[in-house]
Amino acid sequence: MKSCIQYCIMILIIHQFNTESFGQIKVHSFGVDIGNSINAINVGYQNFEALGMGTNFITKGQPELSYVQPYFGCSVLLEYQPFHLMGRCAYDDRSGIIQDEYVQNSLIMKPRMSYLTVESAIMIEPWKNIFAYGGPSLSFLIQNQIGSIGDIPSTSSISAMNSPIPGFFAGVSTLIPSNINVENRTVSIRPFAETSLLVNQRTGEFLGNQDGFDNIWSTASFRIGLSIALVNKKTEIKEENNGNFNLHIPEYFSGKRSMKETMPLLNSMSVHEIKEIFDAYKQYPMSMNLSSSLLCTEIDPIRHSNDNTEQRLCIQKRALHFIAQYLKNSEDMLVFAVCSKEVGSIEKMLTDFFIGTMNLPRRKILFETCKYTPNYDEQIYLSLASGDILYGNLELESVSPSENIIECTLDSLTSTSSWNIQINGPEQFSMNLGPINQRSVFLDGSTLLQSGAGTGSYSWTIAPTDDKQNAMSLKKQFFVRMTSESKMQGHSFVYPQFWQDSIIQHQIMQDLSNYWKPNDEIVFVYQDSKKVSTNERVKKITQYIQDFVLKQDKRTLKNIKIIRKGGNLRLYDKKWSWGDFYEDGFRMEIVH
Repeated sequence: MKSCIQYCIMILIIHQFNTESFGQIKVHSFGVDIGNSINAINVGYQNFEALGMGTNFITKGQPELSYVQPYFGCSVLLEYQPFHLMGRCAYDDRSGIIQDEYVQNSLIMKPRMSYLTVESAIMIEPWKNIFAYGGPSLSFLIQNQIGSIGDIPSTSSISAMNSPIPGFFAGVSTLIPSNINVENRTVSIRPFAETSLLVNQRTGEFLGNQDGFDNIWSTASFRIGLSIALVNKKTEIKEENNGNFNLHIPEYFSGKRSMKETMPLLNSMSVHEIKEIFDAYKQYPMSMNLSSSLLCTEIDPIRHSNDNTEQRLCIQKRALHFIAQYLKNSEDMLVFAVCSKEVGSIEKMLTDFFIGTMNLPRRKILFETCKYTPNYDEQIYLSLASGDILYGNLELESVSPSENIIECTLDSLTSTSSWNIQINGPEQFSMNLGPINQRSVFLDGSTLLQSGAGTGSYSWTIAPTDDKQNAMSLKKQFFVRMTSESKMQGHSFVYPQFWQDSIIQHQIMQDLSNYWKPNDEIVFVYQDSKKVSTNERVKKITQYIQDFVLKQDKRTLKNIKIIRKGGNLRLYDKKWSWGDFYEDGFRMEIVH
């Protein structure tokens, strides 16, 4: 078989509908295909003497190539995760060239054959944006002419042609998104390559010989080309509604990844935290001589902890050491506002550390007046005189992706004051949550992937904790599917809520400019809040991210996810005020 070329243009309109089954079916696309093909014909044992060729194919015929022939059709693509169901109906010209390979000077026949072909296939995505598909076809004869024999044209029909006839096709394609948007749809380019085979096109006159090649006429085609698709922007989160509670399940779950986190180090600390840090320095005095880039040292007991919360806590405890190292090589000054009834002893403690232990000049440390009131809760506020912000960096392995968050919201708490959740899954997996006395609960979906149950069908059951638990229990089923995309590394940036929007936007622009590359995914995470002002800020900041991405002319907006999380999904240690400080802030992740 020799190759052929098909150029295919698809104009696609997307619709979506849900079923009550565990999965979700979506009409992904339908449109038209236009192209050309070159065919290879094998006629097997056939008798063409009656047609005027003057030769019989009493020996196996040689495959011959046709000229470029037209191809036109309509296609439909359904989505039933994790598969795509492909359907296509096409006008397929299978005209070709036939000549006896054993008889010298035999006449050349150029039949004109075309079919209406119905094809169906299953499509999978083994790698990111690389699709493979294949399936059966059924072809109906709509044009049948001898065409020409030698130099003599003929419109007569070829006898004994079969219809309908079976076949199959298979191919691969890729998806290249563009930044072109048409009525909330994006235009994508789809290079593809595929092959198609029709068999048993004609009933031969000869009986089969020892090779069994009687009654065979087959046409094979190899096509390569481009498709232009107009597709809806996909939503990454789907909502299941059962009337009494809503369950937000990610369409795909991502595997654990390594993350390089960047977080600001200057804010406030409690007096208790300052004392705890200084006690640790006294216990491990060698840590004072280490490089400022090693915020978590080898002698820290939690250095090799698998708990990422503990690793972040280590960063927080090392913050003063990091700041001191910075001041040694800077003209900047560190400003403290000690709001405590022990202001004198606290200022002496800070002075002894930065001047005595860290050998900083006295002019590097400034103290501002802060009148103590019980509302301050014994806080110490830190800042740089220049107004600059220092950042700490930490590389973490096996971080749960933020986009794996599952949210369950009860419509009302009028019938019960608290409720329980039971999750069941493959491999007899079971998890219980509760009692819960809030309308919404958030779960890290990565725990399901790591439980040993993995992907598959799960059930989510909620029930009140009162006597009517059995009668009032509600159940919903959902699927956990792993994404086929490789999302194993990324950068994470924290922006405190007390920062002004202009400062956050400036920092986001810098972080995107330095770390974001084409095909990267952006995840913006914010704390679940009932405050209208917080929600408005989220809209402004996320709109800024979208505007920035569009200006780069690199990616469409479908790879920007907005994630809301609950307070029970924390990155930082609850015991430290810095943990609350970061949890209440905004976080942007760039996933490579």
